Amino acid sequence: MKVNVRISLQIALSLSALLLVCPAGAQAQTNPDDPPQLLLQHLNQSRADAGLEPLAWDPALAVAAQKHAELMASSGTLEHQLPGEAGLAERCGAAGALFSSIAENIASGGSLHAIHDSWMKSTAHHDNILSPTFKVVGIGVAKRGGTLYAVEDFSIPVGEETTQSVEQRVSDMLATRGIKASVNPKVARNTCVAGGEYAGPPPTPGMVLRFTSPDLDKLGPILDQRVSTGKFHTASVGACPDTNSRGFTRYKVALLLY
Repeated sequence: MKVNVRISLQIALSLSALLLVCPAGAQAQTNPDDPPQLLLQHLNQSRADAGLEPLAWDPALAVAAQKHAELMASSGTLEHQLPGEAGLAERCGAAGALFSSIAENIASGGSLHAIHDSWMKSTAHHDNILSPTFKVVGIGVAKRGGTLYAVEDFSIPVGEETTQSVEQRVSDMLATRGIKASVNPKVARNTCVAGGEYAGPPPTPGMVLRFTSPDLDKLGPILDQRVSTGKFHTASVGACPDTNSRGFTRYKVALLLY
C-alpha cells in the first residue's frame, strides 16, 4: 500500500487597499457498485461516526479526480501532479469546479476498503476526510493490473455570480452604510481591470479601493472600517474577472468613493 501526502490550498482574505473556486450540493450518483460511490460511502460513514455532516457529490470535481486517477494508473505513478499535467487547482477549475479552498487525497492499493483504511490511518488524509470545513467531494478510481488508483478532491464551493450581480451585492452593502452607488460603473470596471489604478476622467474619487475575495460577505467589516468617516456619499462599483485565480473562484471589485 502506498499513500501520498496531502495537498491543501487555501485562499485567505488579504488587504492591499483591499486585496481581498462547482455548484454545491449536487447529489452523488446512485450505482452502489460504482467504485467512486463505494469510496464516498466509506468516506461519509467515517464522517457520520465522527458526528459530521456528509459531503455532497460535486460532478466537476469528480471529472477532475477521475482524469487524474486514470493518468496515475496509466503511468503506474502516484503523484499529485504528473509531468505535463496542471496542478490541482488548475485542473479542478478547468473541469468547471468553483471553490475557495481545495485539497486532495491520493492512494493506490488492492481494494477500496484498504485504500480508505490507509487514508484514515494517515493524519493528513484523515484530516481531509474529517474536515468540518469541506462541503463537497469528487472521487475518481482507475485500475492497472491488480492495483487501484484512487483520488478524492475536496472543496469549499463558491456560488457563481455575474459581473452585474457582484456589483449589485456590493452596492447593496454600501446602501446600508448611507452611500449610494449612483455613478456609472464603467470607470470602476476599467479601474478594476487596471489593477486598482484610477482609470477615468476628472473628477478623481476621494478614495479608490480594490479587493479580491472568494467570499463577498467578508467585505462588510472592511467597508465599515473604510467608509465610517462619513465623508463619502456616492460611489461607483465595478467588477472584473480574476485572471490570476489559478482555478480558485474569487470576486474582484474596484470601489470608487466620492
